[in-house]
Amino acid sequence: LDIIKLNNTIGTQSWQQVIKGYNEPPSSSQLTAPVPKAPTTPNPREAYWKEAGKEVSNEAQRKKVLAAAGLQEATPSQLAAYRRLLRPIAEQAFITMNDIVSIATGPAKDAASQAANAIKKAAYGRTDFTPATATAADAKGATGDAANRQALCGAPNTDAKANTIAQIIICLCAYDSESKRLCESTQTASNLNLGASPQQHLTNLLSLCQASTDTEAPTVSEINTKLAKVLAQLKSKATDIYIGHFSATGCAGATANGICVMYSANNKAAQGKFTKIQWIKELQQAATYQRQHDEAQGELKALKAQLEAVRKLAYSLLPLADAELADQSEVTRVENKATNHGEKEAQSKCSDGKNKSAEECQTLGCDHDTENNKCKPKTGTESTAAGTGETSKDGAAAAGFATHKYKSACGV
Repeated sequence: LDIIKLNNTIGTQSWQQVIKGYNEPPSSSQLTAPVPKAPTTPNPREAYWKEAGKEVSNEAQRKKVLAAAGLQEATPSQLAAYRRLLRPIAEQAFITMNDIVSIATGPAKDAASQAANAIKKAAYGRTDFTPATATAADAKGATGDAANRQALCGAPNTDAKANTIAQIIICLCAYDSESKRLCESTQTASNLNLGASPQQHLTNLLSLCQASTDTEAPTVSEINTKLAKVLAQLKSKATDIYIGHFSATGCAGATANGICVMYSANNKAAQGKFTKIQWIKELQQAATYQRQHDEAQGELKALKAQLEAVRKLAYSLLPLADAELADQSEVTRVENKATNHGEKEAQSKCSDGKNKSAEECQTLGCDHDTENNKCKPKTGTESTAAGTGETSKDGAAAAGFATHKYKSACGV
């Protein structure tokens, strides 16, 4: 927006009137005047013009913008040169800003929150879960109806219903039938009963987990690493895979049976089903969302750096504008010198005083003086020699000046 403010501020009077019109109510004459037909396709830059116009709406603000670019005492010629240099820079800034808006409002805009929600689903099964509001269904598997520990945690050739990390914690840590505190010395000393408030075990065990001190979202690498560490704990037994300890029968919570989470993997279909278990699928999805977010943030960071570089350039163009004006002056001087030389050369050919016929004078590009039988410069090419003190004839203006009625019109 800073570039648009500068562009508006150094604009021509007509352009500044356009910008002024965006932020001032129409006058009575404007209200009665015919309203011009609006363009069918609005200029996409108009929103920026209006916003910049609001921020630079008086002379004090305008002077502040000019001072930032070193233009507080700029001449009209300097401003015109600055405008020419600024135009392509402003257009590049507009394109870059459009790219920033496109990314910020694009598919990746919600990726960070989507990643966080996927992690919550992997951990607890729902995004609005809190330990204080846990329900029995949160502890009873994918369908919320596991009747006992083995149904929740699995048995040979029978998938566990546990589909969240919280439910895996219940299977591996809840107080067992042999009165063992499996994960923490102060955990609840009562057997897990899925038919009687199992959420109390869930709430108790979660409260004993070490709280994270991270204030930022986990990175893609961290998500993938944690998932890989859990999967690395999988063991195989015949045609099943499990986490924890397994002896026989199933993951019933006793040493003679198993304190585990078991999934069937006896064929390709079963193995494919395993990869779609909620806690695995959601962690993988979280990594995907987080990657999209990180990539978008990287692009935004680069574009914002590019925009800032363009902004700094836009406010430091005065030396280039002065150099351009100096180049133009030099070109004009050289062109004028060449023109004067050409005129003098032409006059020299036509004023050598030698007798020549009309045909010879025409060949030389001169008029013919019939009375004296010699060439003369064509009408309109005569000029008074500088420094001779002679005046132009027939009311012609002195060399280098146009004819004006009043001296003030000459600018001298």
